[in-house]
Amino acid sequence: MIDLGVEKGLLEKSGTWISFGGERMGQGRENARVFLKENKDIRDKLETALRKKLEIAQPGNSNAASSGANGHAAAPPQGDKAPQKAAAAAASSADARRPSR
Repeated sequence: MIDLGVEKGLLEKSGTWISFGGERMGQGRENARVFLKENKDIRDKLETALRKKLEIAQPGNSNAASSGANGHAAAPPQGDKAPQKAAAAAASSADARRPSR
């Protein structure tokens, strides 16, 4: 999360110091990681900002249910309808069973 935050410009690096929103998180990646582990509120803000920047839905978001894998539109539910090709084939075979007059 730290490397991605730096790469996307959400975390600032000044020498070995890593900051988020003007607040220094720690000197070096390991100290910044410990800081995020101990400060859930800031970690959540960073995660939300990263998800927004990368256009990734939040877990538990009501819009996430309508999305499929990787945020793409989910396939519509199949329900009880038979696929059109199968329905057409069934109809033509039903016609074949009818006696001709």
